[in-house]
Amino acid sequence: DEQINTFIENSTEAELIEKNTLLSLDGNFHHAGMIAERLLELDTMNSNYNYRLGIALINSTSDFTKSAKYLERAAIKTSKNYDVFSTKEKAAPIDALFHLGRSYHLRGEIDKATKSYNNFLDKAPKKSENISLAQVKLQQCETAKELIKNPLEYEIVNLGPRINSKAADYSPVVSLDGKALYFTSR
Repeated sequence: DEQINTFIENSTEAELIEKNTLLSLDGNFHHAGMIAERLLELDTMNSNYNYRLGIALINSTSDFTKSAKYLERAAIKTSKNYDVFSTKEKAAPIDALFHLGRSYHLRGEIDKATKSYNNFLDKAPKKSENISLAQVKLQQCETAKELIKNPLEYEIVNLGPRINSKAADYSPVVSLDGKALYFTSR
């Protein structure tokens, strides 16, 4: 973090944008977020910079409440002609609407997620890789609404020594065919 802090302190806006983009593309969202925070210090209402921080947060932390704030600001101004490397770019890409939906979805705000996914689908370029994902997410939202409306009663039962151990057993997953149970044990 010391090296990235030095870079942040000594770089121009153009250098910060370029490095943030490259770090995000490499999946280094922690450091990309640090740079995005600096960019926001330069222009707090810039949709592009809010998008950059929102994306970094949604991909690097489990606290989904943080990303929505920035993605909401990003969604105020979106552009189909988004230029990821331009210092003059003030808008966020249309994908900001999809990621805002993801943020709401992860927070359990199903109605807001549905609205954001539909907004994204209305505006997305036909070749966007997130279109099929948004359609799946909309189906998940519909399923969630039904499950919330009609909750299922269940009881957690220890399956005995053939399955459960004396250690902590958690995160069970049933295989798609229903014939196997996988879980983690300490």
